[in-house]
Amino acid sequence: MVTKNINKTLPNGVHRYHIRLLGLITLLWFSNATAHEIITRVSVDADGVGGNRSSKSPAISADGRYIAFQSDATNLVADDNNGFTDIFVYDRQTRQTRRVSVSSTGAEGDFVSFFPAISSYGRYVAFQSDATNLVEDDNNRTTDVFVFDQKTRLTKLVSVSSSGEPGDSTSSEPVISANGQYVAFHSRATNLVNKDTNKDVDVFVHDRKTGETSRVSIDSDGKQAIGTSFGAAISTDGRYVAFSSNAANLVNSDKNNTMDVFVHDRETGETTLVSLSSNGKQGEASSFDSALSADGRYVAFTSKATNLVDDDTNEVEDIFVHDRESAETVRVSVDSTGQQAN
Repeated sequence: MVTKNINKTLPNGVHRYHIRLLGLITLLWFSNATAHEIITRVSVDADGVGGNRSSKSPAISADGRYIAFQSDATNLVADDNNGFTDIFVYDRQTRQTRRVSVSSTGAEGDFVSFFPAISSYGRYVAFQSDATNLVEDDNNRTTDVFVFDQKTRLTKLVSVSSSGEPGDSTSSEPVISANGQYVAFHSRATNLVNKDTNKDVDVFVHDRKTGETSRVSIDSDGKQAIGTSFGAAISTDGRYVAFSSNAANLVNSDKNNTMDVFVHDRETGETTLVSLSSNGKQGEASSFDSALSADGRYVAFTSKATNLVDDDTNEVEDIFVHDRESAETVRVSVDSTGQQAN
């Protein structure tokens, strides 16, 4: 996938903007075993006509068949008359484009929808929306997180408490597990779990099978973060959730007074700091924008820290990968000879 990202964190940590050049690189193998890279535009209608406005924030299924994205275009599907950003899914096999930021009856959203995430086989699409008509009784007047089922064509609100109560404040930037059962997101809502009194943004996971919502931006004893937590990433099975936080109380060794990357194990309840050097030294500057490998072993993240690896002298943000089993941290934003980016 060809992407270009521009990230911005607002003061409250709730929204980050991503601008991506939407394109898909497909490798086609011919009889001579030579790979040819072909760029295919997927922000198109069923006839292959490109969108008449910008398309951004692509997410791709594990098999590469489905691409979800947000678009301001009005010509990707018929009867797109709402004048707002919508979420679409393009099927590379059938070459069909479907709008998924709709209600279970197919009604288009009455306000904007952003930041899609898609399950491994493309059935479930999570997204955030300010629309009030995607589900019945959406009266909280704030941004919510929804999941659209491409098979049943049903839309469900998932930024809810375990009793089904919608969040009382903004919920955004969902990620979804491989099978679509678990949806992680960050939220300023105070009513998604009991005893949420920190008056800050937290990271939550909603289990679509059981209906349970749990907070994962907590320490290993279950105590809430004293600070902002956001930017969730989730492992394939939903067990591990990575996130960024400026809270200093999630682990005892957090002494750097800046943003760090953590991983919470939903099975054991343990929260660990992962923006560390291979000898366990905490980064001396901010770390954020985490991504998890399928099994949760490897965590990639961006960092301004200069002490995570030796000879980090470029004075720019770098990309690192931390191995949670071996505790090794390596810098990967280097050239083929290992030279750092300039």
